[in-house]
Amino acid sequence: MRALTNLSQIATGEGTTFLSGEEQGRIRIYEDHSILIRNGRIEAITKNVPPGMEIIDCGGGIAVPGFVDPHTHIVFAGNRTDEFYMRIGGRSYLDILRSGNGIYRTIRDTSSANAERIATETIARIRSALRRGTTTMEVKTGYGLDPKNEEKMISSIELLQKRVKVNLIPTYLAHVIPEGKDEMRYVDQILDTVKKNRNRISFVDVFCDAGAFSARSSRYFLESCIHEGIPARMHANEIENIGCVKNTEGLNIVSYDHMIHYDDEDLDIVRRNGSSITLLPITVFSMNERYPDARKIIDRGIPVSLATDISPLNMNDDMIFAMHLSVRFNHLTPEEALNAATINPAVSLGLGGRKGTIEPGKDADIAVINAGSYREIPYLYGLDLVSGTIAGGNIVYGMTETSEA
Repeated sequence: MRALTNLSQIATGEGTTFLSGEEQGRIRIYEDHSILIRNGRIEAITKNVPPGMEIIDCGGGIAVPGFVDPHTHIVFAGNRTDEFYMRIGGRSYLDILRSGNGIYRTIRDTSSANAERIATETIARIRSALRRGTTTMEVKTGYGLDPKNEEKMISSIELLQKRVKVNLIPTYLAHVIPEGKDEMRYVDQILDTVKKNRNRISFVDVFCDAGAFSARSSRYFLESCIHEGIPARMHANEIENIGCVKNTEGLNIVSYDHMIHYDDEDLDIVRRNGSSITLLPITVFSMNERYPDARKIIDRGIPVSLATDISPLNMNDDMIFAMHLSVRFNHLTPEEALNAATINPAVSLGLGGRKGTIEPGKDADIAVINAGSYREIPYLYGLDLVSGTIAGGNIVYGMTETSEA
């Protein structure tokens, strides 16, 4: 057994289900406790460390659950540095997309690479996230478009899972429509590929927005996948509100992501569907958009998660920066932000029974933060805060075992 000792504070949400409303802001605090780990799981949280334990000295830092990033486009080849400067120069996302760049640029780069090269280019990005305390990450396809290249992306994800210590959750993303393709026929093609690879993916997702899939085709795709027993997520209302959410009444969608341009009717539908919302404030920062008000979402009793949305558009893997932006601009409290970066996204990925909190019986996925209190995390966002990352009870970044008690 191992013991994480010399912790000034442990801060964690509790439970295995979504935290919403007032519950989203509730966390449990332990002062000067240790965390005992056996066989990769949390055995106990205690002030008394039994003899014979392997001791991991946490240097007086604080422990929070390993961050769970539930929305990423981290698997790709190439880069879009030139687009970054286009946007700074005033060109809009849609203008860049319609000129054949943006997502289409990454599709060309990724399609021209083999699975090994895609994995090799991606691995450094995933290891960077690990150094920032992320222990579980959803990863999407979507830069392949045709069946062969989408299956190649799934193969890259499978290669990556063998090489990194982050738990990867694969999602098949219907991203954009190839030029000249009939939209509904293309959706049928995607559905054939999804069904063929059903056992290689955990979720499906669709980019429903201006310049991407319509509300009608998005519902058809998601409803078909849900009928097949595949859990569904949705990019919605990022660029414009084209009725994506309104057209999903009655669908069991796990999470609506982005939701920059929501209205009251959208929130009513999300709540009635029993769904959650994942906010992506780093993308808003990258695109210089307006931040959606999370207070209205939480006050409606809808669970809120945070994600980085790391992609060629948005090259940032830092969940702590997402927490900072959410507190500063989305109006979350630090307690709500911590739960939005840990337990709620774990539940949205179907992992609430194993991950997202520091509780006996759960996987020992823990980030050790060089701070005096969890409330300092959003405040100290620009510093090198993570002194160690534990995944499955193993040290995967930072600290080392120092002694035996």
